[in-house]
Amino acid sequence: MRGCRNADKIKKPLLLLHGEDDNNPGTFPLQSERFYQALKGHGAPCRLVLLPHEGHGYRAYESIMHTLYEQDQWIERFAGYGRLDPNYSTDDTAGGADGSASE
Repeated sequence: MRGCRNADKIKKPLLLLHGEDDNNPGTFPLQSERFYQALKGHGAPCRLVLLPHEGHGYRAYESIMHTLYEQDQWIERFAGYGRLDPNYSTDDTAGGADGSASE
């Protein structure tokens, strides 16, 4: 949980991708959710995407494609040429009450 203690120092955009069923010690989804909330609380541009039925490594074709899509849109949004998919939510609170997107 060291990252949460330093969330106030992070100002650059951060995309968090995490498997919902990750049971690897030290990388539980709850840690990503808390880190996301700490970042949002300090005004950092961030997005949390929880991948259903995925553990520490992503294996399902849909999860891999979704991860690539999220990365592509995130890079376009913050470092690209503005070629965002019109259906991509640029509102970081879309996808869930906690601000996460779970597809």
